[in-house]
Amino acid sequence: KDPFVELVKGSLNTFLNAMTYPDKTCYPVASCNDQDFQNLMHVYLDAVFYPNIYKKEEIFRQEGWSYQLENAEGPLKYNGVVYNEMKGAFSSPDEVLEREIMNSLFPDTSYGCESGGDPDHIPELSYEEFLEFHKTYYHPSNSYIYLYGNMDMAEKLAFIDEHYL
Repeated sequence: KDPFVELVKGSLNTFLNAMTYPDKTCYPVASCNDQDFQNLMHVYLDAVFYPNIYKKEEIFRQEGWSYQLENAEGPLKYNGVVYNEMKGAFSSPDEVLEREIMNSLFPDTSYGCESGGDPDHIPELSYEEFLEFHKTYYHPSNSYIYLYGNMDMAEKLAFIDEHYL
């Protein structure tokens, strides 16, 4: 997460973001400057295919879920970026309605599931299950990589193949 915040500050990007859908995650990146585009592409591909989650469990605890104790006498609570985001999503009437419609129309597909997870069940996810999910679904063999624009396509494809595929 932090590299992307830093990239925005010093990049000439024309687009830099990520979007999660029920059946895919997209990481579009664009820059009119070739060196900037190469750098952005490298950082994004590295973050997707070689994330630090395999080295640092605390990333899972910060981004997914963890226990939080505000004071010694207080109750033990759940915390985490995704956990809190999904609590918000599950409390929004519009999102509750959309989720129920999707669950009814597409019960046996990824569109019938909440991609961020149900906050009542997020704490059931173990670190090992999280890593296994990433290994399965964020593997290069399960990806589509598109390039478009005025660039040396052979050079970009060779770079992607050599470093990530």
